[in-house]
Amino acid sequence: MSFGKTVTLNSGHSVPRVGYGTWQAKPGEVGNGVYEALKAGYRHLDLAKIYGNQKEVGEGIKRGLADVPGLKREDIFITSKLWCNKHAPEDVEAALDDTLAELQLSYLDLYLIHWPVAFKRGDERFPRTADGSHVELSRDVTIAQTWKAVTELPKSKTRSVGVSNFSIEHKNIIITAYSAFGNNNWDVPLLVNTPEVRAIADRLGAAQGKTVTPAQVLVAWAVLDNHIIIPKSVTPSRIRENFQEVELDAQAIQDLKKLGETPQRFNIPITYNPSWSIDIFGDEKEKEAKKQVLIK
Repeated sequence: MSFGKTVTLNSGHSVPRVGYGTWQAKPGEVGNGVYEALKAGYRHLDLAKIYGNQKEVGEGIKRGLADVPGLKREDIFITSKLWCNKHAPEDVEAALDDTLAELQLSYLDLYLIHWPVAFKRGDERFPRTADGSHVELSRDVTIAQTWKAVTELPKSKTRSVGVSNFSIEHKNIIITAYSAFGNNNWDVPLLVNTPEVRAIADRLGAAQGKTVTPAQVLVAWAVLDNHIIIPKSVTPSRIRENFQEVELDAQAIQDLKKLGETPQRFNIPITYNPSWSIDIFGDEKEKEAKKQVLIK
């Protein structure tokens, strides 16, 4: 499904370009959201341990497999992620097992290192420094060590492995766009509400004789260049709308390119509370960080 468009990973497995995201989906809503997404035709689900909702996601998957005619587990591409407090090589497989247990599944299609940052080892999701102002980072494990452990995970438990929030400059990384419509956590206008995107949607709708939403425009834009997008909604009508393909014309593509001429980055951990005092992306906001991510 997913507009019939897929991306092929280095492992040889294919990922549907349009997936359903579960970040910041509220308890009591995300399970039904996953179920509605599967009913609408989504065949790619993006999850993570840190989202705190994998048990409910698993229930949504279970309902979908029971109710959607002909749907089988192997039809769904399911991604989850290793959290930063489990980077020690001896913790990696146990963390994957925990995720599989929460989801009531025997395997994942893709397991990612969520961030190129190791926290203090333990069960605290955000271990803090003594003064409580920062997340306590670990010097005891390198990304290379964590990556080696991830690559050695049994293929019976995860068919592919990869990384998340690493620079695309490393190893020809395929982009997955999250928060592609904008995010209410940052005090900036949502991209989906900008006059430029709304104008494109209105013009395309008039030309194509149907309603075209700004969200549909952004989904269509995201999949143009072999990228993946994981829009999130728990509203059934929006879940269905986001999965309806819209064709962009040359003018729409040109107008959307203009919006990206001044790149902006929003999800930067040094700005979190508690802060991660580490330079991950080389952004201006990270220049005061005491540590830096190095990938060799």
